[in-house]
Amino acid sequence: MKVIALDPGHGGKDPGAVGNGLQEKDVVFGTRKQSAVLIADGMAQRIAHYLRKAGMGVVLTRTQDVNPSKRARAAAAGKAGAVAFVSLHCNASTRVLANGCEVWYSHRGYSDRARSLASEILDALLELDGLFSRGIKSSRSSSRADAVLKRAAKSMPSVLVELAFITNPEDAQLLASRKWRDSAAREIAMAISGFFAA
Repeated sequence: MKVIALDPGHGGKDPGAVGNGLQEKDVVFGTRKQSAVLIADGMAQRIAHYLRKAGMGVVLTRTQDVNPSKRARAAAAGKAGAVAFVSLHCNASTRVLANGCEVWYSHRGYSDRARSLASEILDALLELDGLFSRGIKSSRSSSRADAVLKRAAKSMPSVLVELAFITNPEDAQLLASRKWRDSAAREIAMAISGFFAA
């Protein structure tokens, strides 16, 4: 059975990006009420559910509201024998109008496979209404993406999914929607399982 490592970004004292009543760590993982918004289940759990339904194994790099080191996240993926590392995040900007999804791939290690996987995930997300494509991007041009991906990239294709902008009101409305999160999770899981079935 092929195992996918899902990495819910941030956690613990590090909320990640914050905007429109949401915290990044809760969208990608946690169960937490924030003002009027209830994040009943995070993206990682929903993607894991659909991957398991597709016959794949899953390891989460964190299973609680903690913030493991990047080394520990990569080690969890390696220990599980994962065939891919998929880190889940929400984007943010000081420009409120900035919006859309993008997928970063590691330029290290298995870069060709990582680029192909990133493309499949982005194409799947664009099946959903309301998302603008910001494209796929190499971690070579982002020290932040490279810091998250570089350790896992030594042994498997590694990508970082920026689901949408938590600081954009329309994007945040999608992120806060349980229905949208479930649809996005299903699309991501289908892209991953299809990629490794090919």
